[in-house]
Amino acid sequence: MSVKTDYNKKVFLCTDGNATLGMGHIYQTVALIGHLSMEIDKQNILIATKSDELIVELLRKTEVKVLSLSNDEEVFDEILNFGPDCVVIDNLNVSVDLAKKIKLRTDSRLVILTNLSDANSFANVTVMAGMGSGFKNIRIENENQVQLWGPKYWLLRPEFLNEKDSKTKNRKVPANLLLIFGGSDQANLSTTCLKVLKEIEVVKRIGIVLGASFSNYQSFDPVFNEVSKLKEVTVYRNVNNVAELMKSYELVLASPGLSFFESLLQNTPVLCFHQNDFQKEAWEGFIPTYDLEDVKDLDQLISNKTFVFPDDENITKMEIGEGWKEIVYEILKN
Repeated sequence: MSVKTDYNKKVFLCTDGNATLGMGHIYQTVALIGHLSMEIDKQNILIATKSDELIVELLRKTEVKVLSLSNDEEVFDEILNFGPDCVVIDNLNVSVDLAKKIKLRTDSRLVILTNLSDANSFANVTVMAGMGSGFKNIRIENENQVQLWGPKYWLLRPEFLNEKDSKTKNRKVPANLLLIFGGSDQANLSTTCLKVLKEIEVVKRIGIVLGASFSNYQSFDPVFNEVSKLKEVTVYRNVNNVAELMKSYELVLASPGLSFFESLLQNTPVLCFHQNDFQKEAWEGFIPTYDLEDVKDLDQLISNKTFVFPDDENITKMEIGEGWKEIVYEILKN
């Protein structure tokens, strides 16, 4: 890339998440802050969210100022007040009106991540890591827009890239499993899988990562109490060492999204369960996923090792997360 980059920039980040939307956009924004803060001062970064206080507190852990706003009109007013060089919006349904106003009424570059609306047409840069390209890495560049497609452009927290495990794990039937179904676990897969794992003799140790928006404790707690009498079961909340956790288990059960790819980078195979039809359709034909009805067959899936392995040929070609420098460059370029 021949364009000289000035890293003395101001960046406005806008993202939302909750139990309904999921937490992927929030965690991706947290990852992006980790990368950006290696290039610019955190005082030059401002976050706006329309999410609840739980999300606000999670974002504040990045040590970046967070604005809790009610609507897109307030978001745009704060963009005008801050005067950023670049606005980054990470949301599945970005407002066309908001994107248009940023494009026509400010001098800010507009970068939109993981969005399905027509707002993409107003962006200088769009990033679609998990859908739309058949998991092939594609860079499309013309005079009006840069488009980045494919798993190379997943924004993973630096620790997942820095601590990448290159060891080859034994492909034995796993006895130690980690369950991580996202920040909200919409389908309550944690509870359903734990109930079935209780009956699988080969499984001796189970870890469960429960995200910030997990709300199914009424059904989860009785199952946890029952299973923990028979097996070693550990619940992890507010975890800062997910990379290390993933490396310490022989199999990860995850949903389509960041955790799936993060596990593979730690060289731990994954058994993938989609939370909804949208995830199923986005990954269908490219990466095998299972649904809630398939949980009852966990014994067979585990004994047959029906997993996605890190050294599968289609996985190694993905260059998972390696495109973060391109994204940061596009955000900070002149």
